[in-house]
Amino acid sequence: MNIIKSLIIYLFITSIPNLLQSQINFSSNKTNWDLTLWTKTAGPYGGKVNCMEEGSGRIFIGSASGIYISTDFGLSWLFSNYGFDNSKIFYDIKDINVNGNRVFTVTSDDVYYSSNNGDSWNKITPTSFWWGNPNSVTTRTIGSDTYIFAGTSEGVYRSSDYGVNWTQHNNGLWDQYVRKIFHHNGVIYVATPIGGVFRSTDDGDNWMSANTGLTDSSITTFYAFDQLIFASTSTGVFRSTNNGATWGLLSNSPKYVNAFYYDGNYLLATGSYRIYFSTNYGASWPITKDLKISSDYISTNIKGITKHLSNLIAITDSRAGIYKSTNNGDNWFASNYYLNANAINCFGLVSSTLYCGTNSGLFKTTDNGVVWFPVIPDSNGPIVKAFINTKAGIFLGTHQGIYNSTDDGTTWNKTSFTLWTNTLLLYGPYIFAGTYDGIFRSSDYGISWDSVNTGLKNRIITTLLGNPPYILAGTDGGGIYRSSNNGVTWDSSITQPTNRYILSLAKLNNILIAGGRYNNWNWKVIYRSVDDGLSWTPIQLADIISHPPSVHGFAVSDSTIFAATGRGIYVSKDYGFHWYQANDGLWEKVLSAIIATNTQLFVGTNSNGVWRCSLQQILDVAEPENEYPQYIVLYQNYPNPFNPSTKIRYSLDKNCFVTLKIYNILGEEIATLVNEIKHKGSYETNFNTNNLPSGVYLYKMTAKPLDNTSIYNSVRKMLLLK
Repeated sequence: MNIIKSLIIYLFITSIPNLLQSQINFSSNKTNWDLTLWTKTAGPYGGKVNCMEEGSGRIFIGSASGIYISTDFGLSWLFSNYGFDNSKIFYDIKDINVNGNRVFTVTSDDVYYSSNNGDSWNKITPTSFWWGNPNSVTTRTIGSDTYIFAGTSEGVYRSSDYGVNWTQHNNGLWDQYVRKIFHHNGVIYVATPIGGVFRSTDDGDNWMSANTGLTDSSITTFYAFDQLIFASTSTGVFRSTNNGATWGLLSNSPKYVNAFYYDGNYLLATGSYRIYFSTNYGASWPITKDLKISSDYISTNIKGITKHLSNLIAITDSRAGIYKSTNNGDNWFASNYYLNANAINCFGLVSSTLYCGTNSGLFKTTDNGVVWFPVIPDSNGPIVKAFINTKAGIFLGTHQGIYNSTDDGTTWNKTSFTLWTNTLLLYGPYIFAGTYDGIFRSSDYGISWDSVNTGLKNRIITTLLGNPPYILAGTDGGGIYRSSNNGVTWDSSITQPTNRYILSLAKLNNILIAGGRYNNWNWKVIYRSVDDGLSWTPIQLADIISHPPSVHGFAVSDSTIFAATGRGIYVSKDYGFHWYQANDGLWEKVLSAIIATNTQLFVGTNSNGVWRCSLQQILDVAEPENEYPQYIVLYQNYPNPFNPSTKIRYSLDKNCFVTLKIYNILGEEIATLVNEIKHKGSYETNFNTNNLPSGVYLYKMTAKPLDNTSIYNSVRKMLLLK
């Protein structure tokens, strides 16, 4: 019997990659391109988990990326988002309610319903009226009827037909911001920030205050079994023995409890990295167990707990995400197989091995993400923010300082540098570290570090870029600084981007690109420089005029730039002038890192692991015609300098008669490349120098609109080097 059971578990686990892959391909929405660009990789494992619920032999957990299900008490997890609205930027599951095979969940925007135990979902959010932000969901079954109750920032809504119709029920509910809604013994309870607890005995038609004895209204969660109801507050745990008519504070009870669980013997309560046990229904809490691996405490917030015999599962809002104990909480280990809800901070590439830094350490893959391995095998590992590869090995920038490995990540040494490090740069013989307290430089590969902050007025360093003979530093609020002497001094007296909150920098030949932070002032988030950073030109990000997303990183492939933003991937094929989205198949669009290999483009999300697409496939996607061009423009040739040929690109926002000619420095005409009517669009033509000598050449475009509006003339220089 044990052999059969083990075989079933083995078959289930080994089938997960195929199940996951089929679900990814099947559930993604098609765009007008009629293809799926993006595929979710298998990891890395871990990530933030918000809530947990059990029912019908399954454990359901909710993360910022969606729903995961386990049928083997946490040994493995299956991503289950089929039917979710893929147009959303993210989901952020807030609450789960299980009622037999029916499962209900609340995201940041919507309510979803599953009639098949979470295998597929239907959105049941009302569309006929505004109902505020949903926070919590509960259900009550009476005979063959099931009522769904949604607690929102606009009060309580109820549906008796599985979301087809909803009605608002706020009679007597004078504080209508509902944090938590809960059902027990035929009574519906809600927790509000000011009004405290309200309850309804007629399925929400009327509400009455239920705060007698409840001296703290900061209730975060309810829990009940038998005739007991528990409410967690910042003061401690309150208990009611009469359906909420009166409450009493349990002396010496834990504060800020996130979740409870009762297994018939113990009442468990979770807090920050600690679990409390009570054998007398909360009257006292004599046993505490800390969430730790070996002797290392896991600094995280425990959001949920469940227990079967001596087995415990704890969900957390960071690090590995899910931990398990088989001895009543004395020892713990990560139990997050296929929970790929990690926050990705950075990428690194060494030969054919791809590394990614997360909030719970460093991971690597040698097969484009089919399998991920922890490089720092510690579920309480450092928050890895930066990665560089040098002849002295790999260096990591973390929240604990800088780590170094000289054997491809087999062993790690913590250097003497202990400041939180946001970014690393290898430039000539130096390693530069950008921190919240300025820039530091090492000339001996991390053995010693010197502060190099002369001229830096803003020391919150977010990104560094080498652009010989300069180094550029992006800051969080101070714009861009530039150094021409290896960081000895820094200069900010350049024409700064309007958006001074710079998160990313990139270089494409002689063009620099800067990415900024989301803002409420309609500042642009993409800037472009063609003079080594002396001046910056704001660029419109596709069709987004107001509230553009943050730009967290760039990747470059030949003449194409990819931007990882808070709304997904943007692509520019004209050196950063125009951008369009390429998000098809990408479930979460809050992107935090990006890297291009020879064949693949990888992006890291804020809460949904690593995704990949074929580089050739995304390069073959044609930009939408209705997004640009917005004006007539002649671009800088590429490459420049060049030998023996170069490409010249131009865009027209209307039909024009176009001439494009080449001249030498004396003004003598060398060649005519274009001399005809061109329709609105973007064009590229090739100039082959043949037997021309080295030197500076000019190219001039004249575009005469057919509607007789103003004639466009533009002249640019290019350099032929043989």
